[in-house]
Amino acid sequence: MTMMPVLERWPGDCPFWPVAPGPHLVAVPRRPAPEQVGAVLWALVGPAVTDDDLSVIPTSVAEAVEAYLAARDDSHAAGGLRVSDGDVVIDPGCCVGLDEWRDWGSVLRGQPPYLGHDPDVFLEDRGAVLRLWQHAVAAPSAAAGPAGPHVDISRAQFPGLLRGVRRDLTGLLARTGRLGPRCRTRAGRPAGGSRGRPAGRHGTAGAVTTQGRRDIDAAHILSADDSPEGTPCRRGRTSSTRTSSPCSGRSPRW
Repeated sequence: MTMMPVLERWPGDCPFWPVAPGPHLVAVPRRPAPEQVGAVLWALVGPAVTDDDLSVIPTSVAEAVEAYLAARDDSHAAGGLRVSDGDVVIDPGCCVGLDEWRDWGSVLRGQPPYLGHDPDVFLEDRGAVLRLWQHAVAAPSAAAGPAGPHVDISRAQFPGLLRGVRRDLTGLLARTGRLGPRCRTRAGRPAGGSRGRPAGRHGTAGAVTTQGRRDIDAAHILSADDSPEGTPCRRGRTSSTRTSSPCSGRSPRW
């Protein structure tokens, strides 16, 4: 059984750094290649820097990161956690973010986390086993519980899986600094200031410098400790108590 963080791929072309092609959901491996790091960063930054027609507004990495940081209070990292066991793969639903991964721990306190809709992912506490459903639909009888594809996670194994997710995310963070030399402006110049001046308030390519990595960390994706307990989401509510979530329309589904 595996549990892996994933992000929704942003469809627009990234003019600033290499982005690995791939499916709709971008996996976040613990030791990503530079192009995989680029795909993850573009999934985070892309929604904040592209127009409705997916044209990129900023002309440099520093401008792109400034736009991302300015918008982060109203944005989220669309995605979540992918759980696989044999042939069964359960992906996150819509309107949930990877930034909410720590909310999974709330199930241990009797509060199932909100895991999105379409598919309606649901985590059920069955005592020694936590059952994760891909589609929590009504069953013929109440006693039968939800029906559909599911994965059973040992309650004893569950905290270790969440700690593995954190290691994946911190592994990504450790590798973002190596992307710096590959960043570029649209004109092909290295990502930095013009005429010898630093670009933006971070000095150089903010998304991939040490300061930039700290700023992206501040978007609440990588900033928790090892505890699998749920935490208040930045929308001002405890996300583990949500029962529904309206589509924000910010992130495309395809």
